[in-house]
Amino acid sequence: MRIWLGTWNCEMQYPSRQQFITWLNHGSAGNADIIAIGLQESDRNGTITINGFTKLTEITVKGRTKAKSNRQVLMVFYRNNLGVQQHNIDQRRVNLPTWKKKLKFWAEYGKGGAVAIVDFTPNLLVPATFWRIAICSAHLDSKDALSRQNQILEILNCATNSCGGGRTWDLGFFMGDLNYRLTQGGVIGVGTTKAQLVTRFQTNLAGLFAQDGLNNSGDFANWTFPDPCNGAPGQPLYLPTYKRLYKGAEGITAAGQAGNLPNGTSVEDCFHIPVEKHTNVVKLGERAGQYDLGWLDRIGYRNRSMGVNLNVAHVRSGSLGTHADGVLSDHTPVYSVFDVT
Repeated sequence: MRIWLGTWNCEMQYPSRQQFITWLNHGSAGNADIIAIGLQESDRNGTITINGFTKLTEITVKGRTKAKSNRQVLMVFYRNNLGVQQHNIDQRRVNLPTWKKKLKFWAEYGKGGAVAIVDFTPNLLVPATFWRIAICSAHLDSKDALSRQNQILEILNCATNSCGGGRTWDLGFFMGDLNYRLTQGGVIGVGTTKAQLVTRFQTNLAGLFAQDGLNNSGDFANWTFPDPCNGAPGQPLYLPTYKRLYKGAEGITAAGQAGNLPNGTSVEDCFHIPVEKHTNVVKLGERAGQYDLGWLDRIGYRNRSMGVNLNVAHVRSGSLGTHADGVLSDHTPVYSVFDVT
């Protein structure tokens, strides 16, 4: 079975059908058996169908802002001629905490989590043998590390509690805007200018990725988050997914800017890189010791194989990068493909 997963923070907008098609085609989603799409900060007025696939579930976590309503969405599709039997599907929105401040956070900007539990029988001749797959989509806290840790635990507990029947999940996927940014030090640190950073974007992405907050956090014990490579594992990294220059809040949409962002556009033309006045030194973000840049949008997995012989191989990853159809918000859409046998 091949599983395609994609995540996109839309910044209170909704991708056009053409943007969805480009995103799915970029990762050869048509060759997948299961497609899972997670959207964060998504406008509520939108939905998507995929030719040749049936929508298994669509889970919505509603949020509100002063400007307009928005949502987080998790959609799961399966290929129409998929030769497996669907046993059951359990969909859950992560329960909102009762504490008022937390409740406001989780309801704001479409943040929160959604979990889909799907049982599939790979061999119709042995219906009692099935794989239990947990697909988690999340928009984690952008400022507080402890809050992010608690939210991860809450989502994973929701996945476990959703299983029931005395058996937990065998294979888990965790994707979304996880909000881990670049930390200060290494190739971007005290005194690094914007010009120097642009050069390192172009020549030393691996050095920048060494400062990735997710890899250095230890928050996902026993989980694997593949490096954000363009293509198969080991290929060069794609550009950070945040913070893109074209923001919906500034009134710049994909339709209006498509002709102004051809493939190959320079890093300086694509990213919003704030600097200190008079020095042109890259400014730190709101978090102490971190920059408002990085690979925030990630997809990881964990194979627990509880009672089944299950093998998972990461096939490839990708990002729309500077492709015109990827221009919608200050995040770039990404995807990962996995083979499960």
